[in-house]
Amino acid sequence: MNYPPTAALTAALRSSSATEQQAALATVAHLGARQPRLVLSLIPDIVALLHADNDETIARSCWALGQLGRERPQEILAALPVLEKLLQHPVSIVRQCSVWSLGQIGEAHPGAIRPLLPALLKLAKDPDSSVRQKMLWACEGLAREEPAWLLVYLDVFLQLLQDPDVERVQREVPPLLACLAQQKSSIQPLVVPPLLEKTQASDDVLRMHAREALIHIMRETE
Repeated sequence: MNYPPTAALTAALRSSSATEQQAALATVAHLGARQPRLVLSLIPDIVALLHADNDETIARSCWALGQLGRERPQEILAALPVLEKLLQHPVSIVRQCSVWSLGQIGEAHPGAIRPLLPALLKLAKDPDSSVRQKMLWACEGLAREEPAWLLVYLDVFLQLLQDPDVERVQREVPPLLACLAQQKSSIQPLVVPPLLEKTQASDDVLRMHAREALIHIMRETE
């Protein structure tokens, strides 16, 4: 696949046209996941677009930074305060993309995200279930690296196991609970009963995830 040269992408990112900015951001996100070194010089322009007037542009900027952050998180740490602020943005797609971006950065550089955990976990009560879902994705990625940091939020995750949105939210909780229970066996009496209950859920995927979580937990106790 042929990509426009960096100069062309820079010009598009600095354009007054939201359409051009968004097209450039889509290209940067694609490259960021595959050849991040080609677009590292564009990070300042991407960060600048986090302050754009267009919500779609802001969301795409978050997404692009997440893709870059997964590969080279140290290059975008300066953007973390802005991404944290965007977790409270009035538009759902911006909140979704900002929490997803922080999750990607956190997998590669968990220490940078740890101070932001309280802000992330506030999204457990977000009115949009897609935001709650992506918060869980971010937490699950972090749990694979530093599960101990999330143990204090166990009650939050157990509540989300009863979330009204089964497909977007409840399905995402069992793998996270398994990570936490593997980290600290003393929480298993709190985690196992609700997981057992979900093995009888009407939703096929939720049942499967609950059973898989229980298997992982039991393997750790053998």
